[in-house]
Amino acid sequence: MMFQGMEEQSMPCDGRWVGGRRPAAISKRRVGPRGFTLIEITIATLLFVVAVLGIVSTSVIVTQTNTFSKTMTTATTLARAKMEVLKNTDYDGLTGGTEMVESVFTRTWTVTNNTPATDMKTIEVNVTWTWQAGANPAHPSFVNLRSVVAKK
Repeated sequence: MMFQGMEEQSMPCDGRWVGGRRPAAISKRRVGPRGFTLIEITIATLLFVVAVLGIVSTSVIVTQTNTFSKTMTTATTLARAKMEVLKNTDYDGLTGGTEMVESVFTRTWTVTNNTPATDMKTIEVNVTWTWQAGANPAHPSFVNLRSVVAKK
């Protein structure tokens, strides 16, 4: 039988083709992956971008949380320091007041007489700040400490 464009070749009984090569029309072509397709590269790039965006957004949240924690620690330290000063003040000299600290924090302290009982004073120290620029000033963040001192 003859195929178009082929010369008839015979195969000897030992299984080898004449001339040492198979005819081009009946040779097996190598079929299989030779590289990546455009779709595979696009999907891999998309997955990589999604992963990077996830890491970046997580980093932003962690940074904001750390900043808030640092600010909260500073506010708590300011409140505790003022509370210690007030607790070491003479009983009759205890009065309320307000001050700005580090141009970020507002520290307010109030002294309530005869609370919770006669000859006792309740001291309350409140430190407030606006968490971020553009935050609602009607809802500032705050730290509040309360203590009771008695007349000696």
